[in-house]
Amino acid sequence: MGYSVARPLVQDASGQEMRRYVDLEEAVDQRILPFLFRLIDHYVALTQSKLVRLNETLSRRNEELEHLRNMLAARVRTASSALAETEQLKAHVADSISSGLLLVERGTHHVKLFNRAMERMMGVPADQVLDRPMEEVVRFVSGVPYEEFLDQIRTHGEVGLRKLWLRVAHGAERAVYIRGQAFFNAKMEHTGTLFVLDDVTEREQIIESFSRYVSRDVVERVLRRGTALSPGAEARHAVLMAVNLCDFGELTRQLDAQKLVDLLTDYVRAVSEAVFHRGGIVDTVVGDGVLIYFDNPPDNTEPALAAAKELVQRIDSLNQRREARDQPLLNVGIGMHSGEVLMVNAGSKSRMVY
Repeated sequence: MGYSVARPLVQDASGQEMRRYVDLEEAVDQRILPFLFRLIDHYVALTQSKLVRLNETLSRRNEELEHLRNMLAARVRTASSALAETEQLKAHVADSISSGLLLVERGTHHVKLFNRAMERMMGVPADQVLDRPMEEVVRFVSGVPYEEFLDQIRTHGEVGLRKLWLRVAHGAERAVYIRGQAFFNAKMEHTGTLFVLDDVTEREQIIESFSRYVSRDVVERVLRRGTALSPGAEARHAVLMAVNLCDFGELTRQLDAQKLVDLLTDYVRAVSEAVFHRGGIVDTVVGDGVLIYFDNPPDNTEPALAAAKELVQRIDSLNQRREARDQPLLNVGIGMHSGEVLMVNAGSKSRMVY
């Protein structure tokens, strides 16, 4: 731009003298080049400052993203921990049930659950059964009408209550009551069939023994305690622990349905985990109020007091986690009541109902 503007001026000023034209052009060069360099330096400086500001902005965004990533990672760890605790609790519950539980996956017919009661009943460890097809598993036991069960599941979606005599892996015979029902996952999808087995071998042996002397229906009535008992009562020393959430009405107005369900779930889990392993029984749950019953020897309130202390510690730990997630804290009230309760036997089911 500078040369194109200056060239006509140089030509007019020099006329026809070539030497003068060259001198004027050199003079223009000396003036224009520094100006061009300053101009380039100016635009480079502007660009540099823009890049610096952009870099600062990107650094702030990166810090924000890093903070968000840390928060999300903490939430994922918390959710994973809660999920692991839930799975452990479910596994503990399944293993502590006296009935045998056998879950068969729909479609593949693979065994997905084989609890400890099933191991004791069948004499087969769970690791030899899990994730194997049911057609292979039934070879460990004789007396299972598996094809008939498949027909019932296809037709009715369940297996009705049946009594079977089974010969198990170690050669013993067991009498069991078995029933199967549809199993649904958390998304209410039909994913398998859950079989429940109750071992009644000892009961059947008693019936067989007594049947030598009296009729079978008499033995059945004796085992069922079919005759009415005399009414009576027994005084027992007991401790009642009452637990409730303070300001529950305010929490109900503040939280939506899902957050309120999460809060109550954390609260009930903390109460149950604190009292169950100390002999406490959750007698009643009404709203946010929980009543726990401890049946202990006279003047022994130590299990109930220990459960109350543990509950306070669990609530404090739960509140720390909730505070980290910016969730409302739980303010829990605990009351202890010690005294005697009257255990009443009305004599029969009909009289009890009346």
